[in-house]
Amino acid sequence: MPILHPISNRRRTSATGVLQVLSNPSEWKCAATVALVFFVGSIALAPALTRDQKKLAAEINTKTLKAAAAIKASAQFPFRVKH
Repeated sequence: MPILHPISNRRRTSATGVLQVLSNPSEWKCAATVALVFFVGSIALAPALTRDQKKLAAEINTKTLKAAAAIKASAQFPFRVKH
């Protein structure tokens, strides 16, 4: 839906608003700076928010070895079939 500009009463769409913002260098420099700060901040926080890879691998290996040992132990005692 077009928006009437309060000063000039001209029809204005979101595309003209974007072009108006992009024509102002201080606006896009500010937007680029904010985006860069969020990007660098997310990269800096990523290691703190993720689990230690060696610890995760050790947990997976432990669970896998326990499961393999349980399968091997159950294979040693086959089920008896009654005729």
